[in-house]
Amino acid sequence: MYRVFQGEGWTYVVNPKAASTSIKCAITGLNESVVHLRAKAERVVRVEGYSFSFVRHPWTRLVSTWADKVLRDKPQWGFPEVGITQYMELADFVEKVCAAPRQCDCHIRPQAWHIPVDTWCGRVENIELDWERVMLRTGLPRLERCKTSDHRPPFEYLTRDLRAMVSKRFADDFKRWKYEWPM
Repeated sequence: MYRVFQGEGWTYVVNPKAASTSIKCAITGLNESVVHLRAKAERVVRVEGYSFSFVRHPWTRLVSTWADKVLRDKPQWGFPEVGITQYMELADFVEKVCAAPRQCDCHIRPQAWHIPVDTWCGRVENIELDWERVMLRTGLPRLERCKTSDHRPPFEYLTRDLRAMVSKRFADDFKRWKYEWPM
């Protein structure tokens, strides 16, 4: 099952922690403060026609998830069932993520597991150029970055052992989108 927003001739496949809030704002015309409340993704079994999504380096995406969903004062969804608790240390978070079942929350699941194979994927690391391609294909407006990460680069958080654990768990992401594995 995929979470999507559909327009005329296109489908955006939602991928959390990969500019999804900014993209939903561009699609709906809503601002960040209300887009999560009012813009609800459809759930579909199959994606047809032109579809696009954005991906993010697995290490950066995981650190961003931890910083945003574990360290901030807001309710969690889908994480307590895998033992992830608010304010837990990054090393403990990574261990829980790496041990989580395949059907866990999409914030902590490899991106390759919830983006269809035939979906065109831009990279957050290249978002300005890749969004231009989406605009040409869909007619969507310019992307305004309404939410940015304020954490340090993942190398400053992830030890060599943690990077190895994450790289193993997210191996499908590294392979499919040819991300580097510098250790």
